[in-house]
Amino acid sequence: SSAAPAESGTEATPSPSPSSSAASSAPDHGAVIQVLNGTGTQGYAGQQATILNQAGYAGTSAANADGWATQTSTVYYEDPSMEGTAKDIASKLGIDNVRQESGLGNPDIVVVLR
Repeated sequence: SSAAPAESGTEATPSPSPSSSAASSAPDHGAVIQVLNGTGTQGYAGQQATILNQAGYAGTSAANADGWATQTSTVYYEDPSMEGTAKDIASKLGIDNVRQESGLGNPDIVVVLR
């Protein structure tokens, strides 16, 4: 086997190509995503939302994380069909925590930055 540079961070588990993966595991680029800034850094959520917009997630908005008690950056999803999308978003933003959470309301996915 050739030693290719491991830039993607997925060298341990090869991911299926988008054309052959099941619909449930393919990221839903039409998801409504809210990126919430829980840091003291002004504009940080906007920067992260821009990363997602550039990755094809057009329905991404940024706001402040008022009332979220999480201590670490976390990607939340409510509908089980959004799990693959949440994991894709987490990998794009370098976030390790992905959790299912009920009561998110309108956004399909909420990213809380800490």
